[in-house]
Amino acid sequence: MRRFLLTTLLLFIIAAACKKPPGARSMRGLWVKNNGTFPICTFTSFQYPDTTIPDLTGREWDLETISPAESAVYDFPIRNWKELFEQLPADTLSLFVFHADTIQKYGWQEIRNEYKILKRIDLSQRDVENMNSTIQYP
Repeated sequence: MRRFLLTTLLLFIIAAACKKPPGARSMRGLWVKNNGTFPICTFTSFQYPDTTIPDLTGREWDLETISPAESAVYDFPIRNWKELFEQLPADTLSLFVFHADTIQKYGWQEIRNEYKILKRIDLSQRDVENMNSTIQYP
């Protein structure tokens, strides 16, 4: 019985260390590399052609903060990029980029209303594949 418990505990530890969610067929990562001199915050949106900033009120933790010279990844539980882009309303994925100070200084509604972004990057499946799944900012 003790051996069974130790084996089960070991399997749970190994499973917890995996980035792929349990039951997911595969994972694809979209990397964002911050080549700037200041921290940025990013998030992806599936709402294209609506280019307004989605309402994240109370969910600002959805923003990914990336320090200068660092990268962050958005993982998608898909086998290939085609699978993701076929699910989108207009075959386009949007990435919003903000200065980290803007997120700290202003409320989310003000950021949305005044469109306080550094850049919006609209990506097709071909764009993601040609970039080798890595977006360079700026």
